[in-house]
Amino acid sequence: MRRVAFIFLVLFLVYPSCSQRSSFPPVGSYSNVMLVTEDGLMSGPVEEMIRLLQHPIDYYTKLELQFKVRLVSVEQMRKETPSKNTVIFGLAGAGETGRVIEGSIGGAAVRTVLEGRNHIFKRLNYPATGQLTLIVAAGSW
Repeated sequence: MRRVAFIFLVLFLVYPSCSQRSSFPPVGSYSNVMLVTEDGLMSGPVEEMIRLLQHPIDYYTKLELQFKVRLVSVEQMRKETPSKNTVIFGLAGAGETGRVIEGSIGGAAVRTVLEGRNHIFKRLNYPATGQLTLIVAAGSW
């Protein structure tokens, strides 16, 4: 009986380490934001999004940026360590970003984006535990 209890205890402790999802939250500051775009380049709408996220705020003694944005492409996102805050910014149904958007919000939500009824989605604990992912999508630029 003790052996069976010991085996269950070992399996209970080892099983979480075998899964892909980590039980540890992403590291870093809450003011860091990883902005994911199709190509990771600074262009028209991406520049505007960065400007909106990085606007200065008066913290009594000095001006500081509200968020520190790190711009990455979809391909780089898979290689990066998880950030506490992630913004996926792109066109629904177009390119690799469109596939990531559809995978995270689902086909029905993508249809609402293409119909112009909804454009911003919030996912907690996606893709990592402790991560806030904001999906900003549109049918066209």
